[in-house]
Formats: sequence, C-alpha cells, structure tokens
Amino acid sequence: MKKTEPSVKQHLNRLDRKTREEMLAIWNGTEAAHRRLSGQNVSDASMEQALSRVHSRIAEADRPRKEIPVIVLPKKKRGLDLPRISMLLAASLAFFALGFGWMSHISWKQVPAGETLALTLPDGSSLTLNSGSEVGYNRLFGRTNRSLRLNGEGYFEVVPGDTPFRIRANDNVVEVLGTSFNLRSWSTDPDRVTTLSVTSGRVDFFRSQNPEAAVTLTAGQSSILSDLSSIPAEPSQVQATQALAWKSNQLAFSMQPLSVIFDELARKFNVAIEVNAGDIAEARLSIFYTEPDLETILAEICTVKGLEYSRTANGFRIHR
Repeated sequence: MKKTEPSVKQHLNRLDRKTREEMLAIWNGTEAAHRRLSGQNVSDASMEQALSRVHSRIAEADRPRKEIPVIVLPKKKRGLDLPRISMLLAASLAFFALGFGWMSHISWKQVPAGETLALTLPDGSSLTLNSGSEVGYNRLFGRTNRSLRLNGEGYFEVVPGDTPFRIRANDNVVEVLGTSFNLRSWSTDPDRVTTLSVTSGRVDFFRSQNPEAAVTLTAGQSSILSDLSSIPAEPSQVQATQALAWKSNQLAFSMQPLSVIFDELARKFNVAIEVNAGDIAEARLSIFYTEPDLETILAEICTVKGLEYSRTANGFRIHR
C-alpha cells in the first residue's frame, strides 16, 4: 500500500471529503478481501490499473449528481468464497450436531409390571425382559455399535459379530461376541448387585472403571458384582433352571435379601408390597416355586421369618 499511496491521493483529492473517505474505505476493504480470498498480495501494477479505472469513472463526474465510483480489481483466478463456505460449514456442522444428537440419543423400552417382553434387537440378537425391566440403546445400534443399558433382568441370545456386544448395568459391564446368558441388575437393589449367569459361550464381566480386572465366564457359570466390590466374584457353577426360572413363570431365589424378594414379587404380580419391619429387610432366604401364588408365598415367608401380612387397598403390608 505504501508505494501506491501518492497515486491514491492524486486520484481522490478531486472528491469532497465525505466521498473521499468512503472511497478509501471501499478500496482498503476490497484489497483486504482480495488478499484473504485469493491468498495473494495485490501488486503495485494491479493497484495502479485499478486506480486508472477509478480515475476514468471520476472523469465522468461532470454531471450534476454525485456518484461514488466502483473499484474493479483485475480479474484473477477465482479464489474460495470464504464467507459463503463459512456459512455452509456452520450450517453443515449444526445439521451434523443435530443429526448426531438424534442418532446417539438413547431410546428406552420398558416392560410393564406383571408382564415379560421378547425383543429382536437391530443386530439380530434376541432379548427377553423380566417384569418391570427396561433396556436402552441408540439408533446406531447394530450399525456402529452394539452397546446397550439394562435396568432389571433379561435373557440375551447374542448373534456373532465383529463388534463386541456390550451391556452396561449399575456401572458394571458384560461384553461378548456371540453367546447366551441371563443378566440381573436392578438400580433399586440396596447393594446394586449384578448377577451374570452364562448358558453358552464365553462372557467377560467387569466394573466399567476396572476393565483390566475382568472375569471370563463360560457355560454353566455364574458371578456377581456389587457396589461393595471392584472386581467380580470368582465364577461358580449354577443350574440354568434356577437362573432362568422367571422365563418359565417360576420363581427362584438363592439366599437373597427379603427386600430384593419383596421387590421382585411386587413387579411380578403388579402389586404394592409395603414392608414395616425394616430390621428384617436384609434377612436372606432361598425359595423356589414352580407355580407361584403371591399370597401363598407371602404366608410362607412370614411363617419362616416370624412376620405377619395383611391386605391393603392396592397390595399387601408386611409387619410384625
């Protein structure tokens, strides 16, 4: 700009002050825009040529009306239209963000109390959910991932695939490639116990924050992991009939707290069970019923534990 400054003054001194200021602003802005868009500096010769055109336009200014000349830069190879590209990029990013948010949003399916639900997942795997359970996964499941969340109990039959099938429940993770297993993990459990029972194949089981301490289970094995531990219990043998009793409308508990048993009964029979004997909530019991009847079960539990039960408007109350 310094080399051409006298020429600029020479051409613009004929204009009144206000017009001259407007012309200078246009010239400076045009030069800066040209440099940004083309990535090239404007040469002195090009500037002089442009100024010559400005002078020609000024020479026509003998007319009474005042007209602000238009500066025309020499034609060069068209550069990128950065403002337009920026707008398109911003719109594309906004669209991508909205689309990604929509695709990654977790959608939940919940089973009403007193019912079970069989699902076919987008990757072809099958899942049966116990009463009151819920499972959530996003719209990319089966495409870019095979990850889901579980609150409750479900029996999974996972089809083989290159992408690991991963379930997160109460901060615990089950990861497989293709197998079948039962997973039980309720957020309402006092210790948030997650119980895994494998019926075929191999399954890795670990705390989400401690994957290096994973335990691998095979068919016929079971393990538990709760908030009281950072690693799963050593696998033990389990009978499939006991782990999957709920699928056949049976009821089986092995040394479970009464609070857990009463919660399960409430979900299974879709009733409210109020416990007014908090001191026995953690007492444990093993039970197995092939044809469960709620009132029969309550009567037998109360007999064993020295409790009473009575009917309420929407269920039962357990008390001493």
